[in-house]
Amino acid sequence: MDSKVLYLDRFVDKKKLHSYIASVLDFPKYYGGNLDALYEVLTDMTDDICINIVLSDKDNYYALSLIDVFMDAAKANSHITISLGDADE
Repeated sequence: MDSKVLYLDRFVDKKKLHSYIASVLDFPKYYGGNLDALYEVLTDMTDDICINIVLSDKDNYYALSLIDVFMDAAKANSHITISLGDADE
């Protein structure tokens, strides 16, 4: 199983954040860079992956929305496992 870490605190700009996620998770070039596109690409994954999401700023509402999408996608796709970590890890 592949394992990746996403540090969601590193970006304020949504476009840069989606580009970062796409790069780390090796998304296809057609990835649309929004919450709907994120869900679609995640639920289409066929290889097992564990994604550790690190977010220390619990007031970052967009990052919290991203986490919701990751969690919903993991419920819909058994190939995805999500864990939430701390920035200190």
